Amino acid sequence: MPKRLLLFLSITFSVSLLHAGGFQVNAQGQRQMGMGHTGTGLCLDASSIFFNPGAIGFQDSKWMFNAGCTFLIPRTEYLEPAPGIYTATMVHHVGTPFEVYASWHSEKFSHLSAGVGVYTPFGSRAEWPDDWKGQFLIREIDLKTIFIQPTVSWKVNDHIGIGVGFVYATGDFLLRKGIPVQDSTGAYGEATLNGAASGMGFNAGIFFKLNEKWSAGISYRSNVSVKVKNGTSEFVVPSALAEYFPNQFYLDPPSV
Repeated sequence: MPKRLLLFLSITFSVSLLHAGGFQVNAQGQRQMGMGHTGTGLCLDASSIFFNPGAIGFQDSKWMFNAGCTFLIPRTEYLEPAPGIYTATMVHHVGTPFEVYASWHSEKFSHLSAGVGVYTPFGSRAEWPDDWKGQFLIREIDLKTIFIQPTVSWKVNDHIGIGVGFVYATGDFLLRKGIPVQDSTGAYGEATLNGAASGMGFNAGIFFKLNEKWSAGISYRSNVSVKVKNGTSEFVVPSALAEYFPNQFYLDPPSV
């Protein structure tokens, strides 16, 4: 009975902490996912480069390497509120966020460890049929990011390790949606925005190894602000409206 009560209370009080992840992808390590992403306080493998850079000084071997890929297969359907009966299904696709980590422990300088991680913490794609009822809100959205993080760690003593990693982020973004203007055939226009961006940040952590059974950690990941440069905007509209849309392409050719 006490175990059931504890489980019930845990679920009840955790509901207030639930929130949508947006573009966030929590797949930075297969072992870490199996452990519920508790890697801040655990030294499981080289993925500590992401979860807690201070922990890589406690690795068991000179070299550690791990890599993984997660397959995301979203299935979403739109159902029109009653009394409507309209439905639309999102175009099927497969997302593949990945991670690669390598860490090294110095034998000459026993307190020093270093490593590098390449991972995808943000990214998502959604595409709907071009003629669905919500096309003026969205036809397609696609975000891809890759973070590259060289990291150093210092093992202060047998119980404490500190580490910090420099983060270089790069990625690209695409947004495509319908425009409520029609050509002579009845086809709606389209707007497409896309561009690439990069930014910098850091990841730091402190790892505490209390004994062989207990450990804890504190980690901090800074914001990574990026600014799109050399982005493009393309508008497909009837020629009669071309002057109102910059960088336009035409659904029907302009009259001569």
